[in-house]
Amino acid sequence: MTALVERGVQAAMLVFVACALSGCVAVAAIPAVAGGLAAKKAGDYAATTRAKRRGQTQPPSDAAPARSTPDPERAVAASAAPGIAPSQLSPSPSTVVVPLPEDTRAMRAGVIYAGDLPRPAASSHPTEPVPAALPPTSWADIGHYVAAQTTVPTNSVLLLRGSSSDAPSWVPCSGKPRAMLVRLETAMSSTGERWTFAPTALLWLDALQTLEFPVIFTAEAPTKSRTAIETAFRAANLSKLLQLGGLRLGLSPTAMPAERASIASRYCIVTIVGRDASDFPNAALPETSPPALRQIWGSGWFRIGTQK
Repeated sequence: MTALVERGVQAAMLVFVACALSGCVAVAAIPAVAGGLAAKKAGDYAATTRAKRRGQTQPPSDAAPARSTPDPERAVAASAAPGIAPSQLSPSPSTVVVPLPEDTRAMRAGVIYAGDLPRPAASSHPTEPVPAALPPTSWADIGHYVAAQTTVPTNSVLLLRGSSSDAPSWVPCSGKPRAMLVRLETAMSSTGERWTFAPTALLWLDALQTLEFPVIFTAEAPTKSRTAIETAFRAANLSKLLQLGGLRLGLSPTAMPAERASIASRYCIVTIVGRDASDFPNAALPETSPPALRQIWGSGWFRIGTQK
């Protein structure tokens, strides 16, 4: 009996193996002699076999999905879809850019200021505006100005000794006759012992002689040059001009202030013509004069070069 049951179980197992491999289950074909025990063993085997086959054809649930080939129509639609502007994106805290404060310092030519450079210290004294350059002075300007002086003014154009250029005080005329101071080298030049007049200076000095306007010439030239200078005046028919005024030679720059004061004791100086600082009171020049003296340049004080 036992041998018969074992042969029946073996036969049933062969049948179920063949049926499981072909995709069918034929539980009814099991001989009845196998009994319920054989049927149960065969059903368990078939279920196990189907589970193994499913594991070979289906991916596990936790496996990464396979990449699909992109559809051309979907790609075109995705590119046509409006994108989100970068400004609408919320940056993460680590990418937030903090703007630097604007640098309002004045730029200098050729210099680029970086944020870590120190700011230039502000000056505590405001810079005064640079005065406009005076036009070149000519003997025509001097002649027209002097010819317009028809009356004796209250004050001369000579500063009092010790007067400040910032708050000038002028030597009063006090009824003295008018005269003008002229640096001889602004009207004449020398070649060795020979002195000659500049053409424009000669023209206006002749006009002043006609007006009988006294002109006092001062020069650094040595006194031994007096004969040659007087000869040049006679040759130019200006001897009378020397008689109306005078000729002061051998004056050093340090001696000029005292010489001007001596002349101002006799004349009301209405015009000063020079070529350097020693010819003017307080050694003033157009480019160095304070505001209180700027108006007198071209209206009493004239600076010109040699032979202009």
